[in-house]
Amino acid sequence: MTTRRATAGAKAAEPRRESLLADFALMPVSPEQRRHAALAVCHRCATADEARELLEALGLLDVARTRGAA
Repeated sequence: MTTRRATAGAKAAEPRRESLLADFALMPVSPEQRRHAALAVCHRCATADEARELLEALGLLDVARTRGAA
């Protein structure tokens, strides 16, 4: 049987974590930045299926454009 001990460090880090999350601002991504990111993903993937899965997971796959191209 294993036991867990609550550490003071974990509790002390929580306010810092919350402040970091609050300071994080999302900026819109331009179409050129999305294209550059998608090309980088495709360059690093071994197969088209792998690239499609990763692009979809990252939200970089434009399904409407993909269906129109097929």
